[in-house]
Amino acid sequence: MAASDEFAEQRARAELFRPRRDQRVVAVVNSKGGVGKTTLAGNLAVYAQTVDANLPVLVMGLDASSAPDDMFALDEAPPKETTYTALHRGCFDSAIRRGLYGVHYVPSSPRTAEAMHPGLDRFVLQRALRRTAFAGLVLIDTRSDMGMSTQNAIAASDLSLVPVADLPSLDTAKHVFELLAAWGQPRSRARLVLSMLDLRIKYKADLCGDLLGLLVASARRLDLPLFQSFISRSPGVQALATNPEGRVYSILHEARRTNVHDQMGELAEEILELLGRQRATTPDEIGAPSSKTSAEASAEPIVRLRPRTPAAAFAVRFDAEKPLCVREFPFFMGRDDPGVLNDLAIHDLHPWQISRRHAHLIRRDGRIGVMDLGSRLGTWVDGRQLGSPTADPGPVYFGPKGGELILGMRRRSPYVFDVEVSRSAVSASVRDTAPVPPLRTAALAALVH
Repeated sequence: MAASDEFAEQRARAELFRPRRDQRVVAVVNSKGGVGKTTLAGNLAVYAQTVDANLPVLVMGLDASSAPDDMFALDEAPPKETTYTALHRGCFDSAIRRGLYGVHYVPSSPRTAEAMHPGLDRFVLQRALRRTAFAGLVLIDTRSDMGMSTQNAIAASDLSLVPVADLPSLDTAKHVFELLAAWGQPRSRARLVLSMLDLRIKYKADLCGDLLGLLVASARRLDLPLFQSFISRSPGVQALATNPEGRVYSILHEARRTNVHDQMGELAEEILELLGRQRATTPDEIGAPSSKTSAEASAEPIVRLRPRTPAAAFAVRFDAEKPLCVREFPFFMGRDDPGVLNDLAIHDLHPWQISRRHAHLIRRDGRIGVMDLGSRLGTWVDGRQLGSPTADPGPVYFGPKGGELILGMRRRSPYVFDVEVSRSAVSASVRDTAPVPPLRTAALAALVH
């Protein structure tokens, strides 16, 4: 193939995947059922409008068994237009309805799959969305397979959310990344979200003794992009979708006192931030990156964790002259316990200050923050309390250069750390010599072998 023909083919392929500047599309995808796709799609729509009140949000379902109508329809009148008729027309304008919570939706149809049968190409949905006047965020709930309708959703989306609830769903999640690679697309167009996690599940194992640690370690071993937020399983939230009224209720409005409420809000913020960063680095012309690309990359913060007290240095067993370089987010901190995978495992002594899974560091929009994970005595960030029975989980963000982190009771805990944040490039020597907590290293090795 001549060089000019090859460039023309690359340009045509890039144009097919080039997003609209005024419309961002997110697909919720996993070929395994029971991982919370519908719960995520519907509730993220509600939370996204809370994060950005000026953002129009549209939800559509490609699976008739998970219709957005049950959550957003204002009346029971049968719709004249559905996803099926809109796809045949090649535009969603006349099918979009305004629903509860101010969210727009497209009524579902059991015939939707017929509109994207295997004989069609994977850009049917994308072309229809491009012809649609709606400007804002579009959330797509997909079928539990990797058929043509799901492939259309992935091809049309700027970002695919891949919910993972267990190891089988992590295994099927790999298919999304394999498909993107086959299309010549970066894996950054998809990201895992740990969903419907039952944190009560424990294993009789020396390493990775709980479900969250097992899935985080497994995702890191596979080098799959992972959201820092995760969603717990909650009976109260499950009741919002299964009840005598036959409606699906919003977590934001009906389950404010659950952990899932805070987690869903954090996930919505993280998604909108990621979409905003994608927009900032989208090429203005095919093959010509935006001038913001290099600036965005250089602004990524470098984080080091340095014990301030001798007890903290002794507890984490590393030299205070060589601070720990944080390279994975979320970065989990907690008491050294063989049943929990912590990036920073603290050898706490009785009376305990540190909970088994205490808190984690997150990276958000160039900032470094802390979220408490339900610790008994709480977490302090520059004098502000997180966690414990009387405080919010956060997040709270450090200043541009970092700040003080205390795990446990503010005036009694010896576990005081300086969190140092810089934006200079990380040298190879720092990467090679930065100490890695032994528990995490051993756990990853156990999973690899």
